[in-house]
Amino acid sequence: MEDTQFKSPLFDATATWNGFSYQGKVGLYVCLKLINDALL
Repeated sequence: MEDTQFKSPLFDATATWNGFSYQGKVGLYVCLKLINDALL
């Protein structure tokens, strides 16, 4: 019987998700900086 509670590191997307989260924050920062620079 297979244990469904066990999570293999091979199927863990935590690192990928953290990368997407970081890219999103950087993208948001760049967009807000461009808008701010255009208004000044």
